[in-house]
Amino acid sequence: MRLTNKIKTFSSAKLRISENFLIEKVFHGPIEDVTGHLKDLYIREEITDHINIILLVGDFSECPLLEKAIRSQFPNRKVINPQEGSVAVMKGAVLFGHSPENLMRKSGLEICTESTRITRKSSAYYGVATDVPFIEGEHLPLYRSVNQAGNIVCTDVFKCLISKNQELVIGETCIEMEFNSPNFQEANIEIYRANREVQYCTEKDCTMIGRILAGFSDCCHHFERRPLKIQLQFGLTEKKAIAIDLTTNKSWEVKLDCLL
Repeated sequence: MRLTNKIKTFSSAKLRISENFLIEKVFHGPIEDVTGHLKDLYIREEITDHINIILLVGDFSECPLLEKAIRSQFPNRKVINPQEGSVAVMKGAVLFGHSPENLMRKSGLEICTESTRITRKSSAYYGVATDVPFIEGEHLPLYRSVNQAGNIVCTDVFKCLISKNQELVIGETCIEMEFNSPNFQEANIEIYRANREVQYCTEKDCTMIGRILAGFSDCCHHFERRPLKIQLQFGLTEKKAIAIDLTTNKSWEVKLDCLL
């Protein structure tokens, strides 16, 4: 039974889909997304000058339409599509899950030299929400507030701790910032990820990825602003934020819901 001449037919209990339908309706969008992302990457000088090989892995790597499109869009790059590339990601995830320390070893020895450390470049901006003195004409009235000490402040200001494309050494990099809690009884620390440079944490493309609520049960003085330290740590298998009370050394920890 024929449904259309161009899209699909039933024949011998099988559904047959034409190649043109797959190209135009099914794979066009994903292929455009992949090639577009590669074009954006090759705009960067550090990639254009040093990376000439495109390695295809994952389930979609077995799609001949994708490989054809990449070879067409990047004729001056070497495109490698290895056998069983579709299971490479899965195998790597299983091996990493069983023994993540293998990434830190080479020939059975611990990697300790600068040249062999595992580094990643941050794909976004990471920071915390802070309060700063309110400045007329510079800050929006929407964010004007009065804190417990009676000071006029601007709330929800994005304090950037990690910039986009900043190099991070996995398992070693620890970003720190010290501040005084504006609240005398507790500190509400919100960690954000932004895809672009923003001024306020409520802007578009800025998402909260973690939150720490630190309570000061031992605070005897009503107007004591507690000094704190916030740390962003990037390990092999997790990213986390740690808040440390510098008066008592008590700490609070939260796992960050994000990828680098």
